[in-house]
Amino acid sequence: TASIRVALAFAARHDFEVHQVDVKSAYLNGEFEDNEVIWMAVPPGSNLTNDKTLVLRLLRPLYGLKQSARHWHKKLLHVLCEKLRMAQSDVDQAVFYRAEGTDLIVIVVHVDDLTVVTATVALVVEVKAKLREAFDISDKGEIHFILGFAVLRDRSNRRLSLSQTAYIESIVRRFGLEDAKPVSTPMDPHIALTSAQSPSTPAEIGAMRDVPYREAVGSLMYASLGTRPDITYAVSILSRFSDNPGRIHWDAVRRVFRYLNGIKHLKLTYGTSDFDLVGYSDADGSMHEDRKAISGYAFLIDGGAVSWSSKCQELISLSTTESEYVAITHASKEALWLRSLIGQTFAPFVDPITLNSDNQSAISLAESTPYVGVRLSSTKRNIFADHRASQAKKARSVANASLGLEGHIGPMPPLFARKLYNARVDPHLISACVVDLDVNTADLRELEAVQHTFARRVSRLPDHTHILPVLMDLGTHPVRYRRMLAALTHLYGLVTNAPPVPRAALVCSVSLAARGHVSWAGDLYHALQALPVPVPWDFRTLPIPEHIDDVRKGVNESLRHLVQLCVSQSTKLSLWKWGIMPGIARAPSLEDLFKLRPYTAVSRISHRRDVTRLLAGVPPYGVELMRRHHLPREWRICRFCRTRDAVEDELHVLFICPNAGLVAACEGFLTDVFALRPAARQVRQRMSDWQFLAMALLDAELVHVAAAFIHGTFQTCRASLPYEILTEDAWANVPLRGLLNGAG
Repeated sequence: TASIRVALAFAARHDFEVHQVDVKSAYLNGEFEDNEVIWMAVPPGSNLTNDKTLVLRLLRPLYGLKQSARHWHKKLLHVLCEKLRMAQSDVDQAVFYRAEGTDLIVIVVHVDDLTVVTATVALVVEVKAKLREAFDISDKGEIHFILGFAVLRDRSNRRLSLSQTAYIESIVRRFGLEDAKPVSTPMDPHIALTSAQSPSTPAEIGAMRDVPYREAVGSLMYASLGTRPDITYAVSILSRFSDNPGRIHWDAVRRVFRYLNGIKHLKLTYGTSDFDLVGYSDADGSMHEDRKAISGYAFLIDGGAVSWSSKCQELISLSTTESEYVAITHASKEALWLRSLIGQTFAPFVDPITLNSDNQSAISLAESTPYVGVRLSSTKRNIFADHRASQAKKARSVANASLGLEGHIGPMPPLFARKLYNARVDPHLISACVVDLDVNTADLRELEAVQHTFARRVSRLPDHTHILPVLMDLGTHPVRYRRMLAALTHLYGLVTNAPPVPRAALVCSVSLAARGHVSWAGDLYHALQALPVPVPWDFRTLPIPEHIDDVRKGVNESLRHLVQLCVSQSTKLSLWKWGIMPGIARAPSLEDLFKLRPYTAVSRISHRRDVTRLLAGVPPYGVELMRRHHLPREWRICRFCRTRDAVEDELHVLFICPNAGLVAACEGFLTDVFALRPAARQVRQRMSDWQFLAMALLDAELVHVAAAFIHGTFQTCRASLPYEILTEDAWANVPLRGLLNGAG
């Protein structure tokens, strides 16, 4: 709605034509993709209703399909850009414009309602003719009513007014307050609304159950977003109690209706002053129960408000200066958006925007500090920490919901799990990484925990596993590297094709970093140095594309070295060296890891998960984790052969244990391997057990046999009785013969 108000204010000042066009059955104008096939049941009343074997294929999107809106938007975008030669705004995708000399066309789209602003009547006729060729439209002529707003123009004085008188009368009548006594303010300044006033007993909750609190607040919210910024603060406060409103909250809602009913004819009027963009910012100073201040701003064009907001700040401010400074920051972001919208669509901005604040300390701070992080360094970490916690919470919720699909579809194939992770979980984990650079490992713990938990649960692995190999199986980078590569991609875009303002901000950031001040460029340097394997970066000079490409390669090389370090520290050192890195001196690439792990193609998911468990396990071993808690190695007595000094680990149960069942499984595995690869019989004598197993896992045909062997052995471990724990003193008191015979 802000874009519509800006367009109307601009039209009023320059006496432009403003017309309204409605596209009939807009969604039916969309077109399906070539590979998009949708079937529907035969609707009641059709001649085919009695034939239960027939279904209908949709040829056009219908209302109710989730993709209908997208197809309609694509169709409208094609018509406006191709036939009318208009461009889509970068800051608001619902705004289209065309400027050729003094001829200007601006179209603001709201679903199927098009507000057309043109410099001349001839241009209006042209637009309507082109639209009529493509769609079945309803020409409503000059604008008088839009989105529930009444539009009144005084073209002789170049003024335009917006009001919601009819809407306010309807909602006041809907809630039975048309005869209530009006009040002069939307809220009582002597009553503080808190959550402690919410009902807590069953009787109180039951008394409020039938009160239409949410409907009333929603009705007020539409008025506040349309033409009534004077109730925005009240609606913001009242919406906090929608889940459990009390009687005092309901009385406060009724008071807002009484206030509106008393001044329902109030209008937003444009054309009362010079066409200037002026903003006002304020904060209330953390006077609420959660100690968070309320930020508010309003921007006026030509004397009338076009954009406003009242919302709770995300951090706890320690002073009024800080809360006012944060409010100025939020207002500045909106000012930049409005400046970009007006400058791109109507006329370029030359003069700076005036932003007013009533706190002298905040004004002095804003005027003397070129970079926000310099003076807010004490709270900056808290702001980002809260943001990361919010990211992690959302990602964890989405991950749990995604993993819950296994209860409906069965075990999740790796390819499906990878797509699910990349589409649903990963966007939350890397969100805002462009601004929130990772200069401290501790800052990422919550985000990394979500990624690690998802990877381990997909592979059915315990908490004590090498996570990097598991992530390689899932086909994704660790969170830290994903976020760093995304930040470098953003930087590459700034350097190669950035608008003047962002590029100027980058130059300023590099200049600040070179002088030793806190800045984004300096944070990027520290983030690269904080990687497990640091990457060099010269933050004192403006980067060039070739330099950024080198840093990207350095980040990937850092990850490769980290994988090698993880492999070198693994307890399966001999297996990893043999299977993953034939030349240990060479660091493996990520592509090598994918190529040399053919067991990911094993069709039986349970088999593949047990192979991953074997390869990624760390002390306590994977077999140990199938039984009980971690124990000292000298106490791990094999439950199958019960031989002292027979430590039960993967190698023991797979190849060494003399238990008849395990021996039979091992011999069956060797027989199958020798049948498929006769030459393996000769090399078996020269290989260790780990090397032989690695050879089988890296063979496209033998990997299925090896996976079945590993899974069968691990199943035996899971199904067997718990092992016995004997101390040295206990050994002295237990007859060895009875223990070996199974009597212990």
